[in-house]
Amino acid sequence: MRLGDYLKNQGLVTDEQITVTLAEQAQTREKIGEILVRFGFISRRSLEGALAVVNPQALIGQHSSHNAELPLELLRAHQAVVVGDTGHIIYVSTLSPRPHDVVAAIQNEVGERRVVQLASSDHETLFARIRELGKKGEKPREQTAAVSDQSSPISDIIKSIIVRALDSRASDIHIESSEKTVHVRNRIDGILYIQRHMPLAMANKLFTRIKDMAGMDVSEKRLPQDGSFSMEYQGRSIDFRVATLPSAYGEKITLRILDKESVMINIRDLGITAIEEWLSISNLTNGLILVCGATGSGKTTTLYSTVRYLDTFSKSVYMIEDPIEYRIPFVNQIQVQRRVDFSFAEFTRAVLRHDPDIVIVGEVRDRETAENAIRLAETGHLVYATLHTNDIPSTLSRLFDLGMGKADLSFSLRGILVQKLCRKLCACKGGGCPICNGIGYHGRTLLTEFTRVNGELD
Repeated sequence: MRLGDYLKNQGLVTDEQITVTLAEQAQTREKIGEILVRFGFISRRSLEGALAVVNPQALIGQHSSHNAELPLELLRAHQAVVVGDTGHIIYVSTLSPRPHDVVAAIQNEVGERRVVQLASSDHETLFARIRELGKKGEKPREQTAAVSDQSSPISDIIKSIIVRALDSRASDIHIESSEKTVHVRNRIDGILYIQRHMPLAMANKLFTRIKDMAGMDVSEKRLPQDGSFSMEYQGRSIDFRVATLPSAYGEKITLRILDKESVMINIRDLGITAIEEWLSISNLTNGLILVCGATGSGKTTTLYSTVRYLDTFSKSVYMIEDPIEYRIPFVNQIQVQRRVDFSFAEFTRAVLRHDPDIVIVGEVRDRETAENAIRLAETGHLVYATLHTNDIPSTLSRLFDLGMGKADLSFSLRGILVQKLCRKLCACKGGGCPICNGIGYHGRTLLTEFTRVNGELD
């Protein structure tokens, strides 16, 4: 069975999505699966699951920047080698007469975070790799731990910092200079955790290399700078938004991790309580819909997941952001341009000349943006926007402060979603396990409050 047919039979893609994907493939010659992921039609995990059924060999040998590192003793004992690692699935081949026992043993070693599957391999090649494995010796842990950071190339140190952050599902990496050291902290599920410490003497080389990667002026240390770069991780491209800031002991660098596939979350899986009501207003043809919450409350993820739910094939969708964090296929995303005075307010004026159906305003920050958003809603467009407010009463107060009158809001406002993020207990019930790295929490969910506005506001 072909991959597209399997995905359609499983209800993961539609005929229209396959048609669009095949048309794209005719131009780019990419693999269908990669296009489906790039367009956001399916997640990479869904693609890997489908390939494991339809064409397992397509996954074998997809070694990534972080291949499975299993104990040599375990592999020797079971006459096994790792032949493929997609990040989610580890493929192993073995000469053991009881291969399923080998899979069980390795699965027990890696835990529930990853899946171990058997893969066929040429017998002679497999025998040679196992014989080579037997010649290898492990370095003692004490010797590895004793190696100084200064003995490693700076690029390797940066790569290890980033890979460890990605492995732990971090959203941000904070690299900070203190009086005598440089310390690295990762934000995981909203909380900062110390990752490592390094000598202060490394700060200059470390920050210079990161600024060079991000396209910044490496000689400028007195003023804040912004930049970005990308790197490959587990077979996909991860973007990093980098910001520097001068501090008392040197510079501070923050890396925001922008993994497009991490925000490809089905809108129904976010944790929105009144999910059916929230989705129903997306079928409206006009009106203003607000997503509200504090900084870091997941408003961007909710907006992106909602946009992916919309029928972007048959509607003209425009979205302005500061900055653009993730690219969404078939959505016209516009970047705020401060140097040429192209702001949220200017965008809401200009977009009317481009025949929009749906307009997403990244944030209502001032009176002019608020007035233009209302004007768009009143002239037959569906408008999504965000506000930094913590509940529905304060949202209405904020709108009034921005100059919106009760009559305008009664006519145009369709719904308000207020949200905050809450950490979820791991399956270990908070006791700490390899899945949660001993923290006791794994992932976050939304706590939401939603009201639909259908008439006059009191």
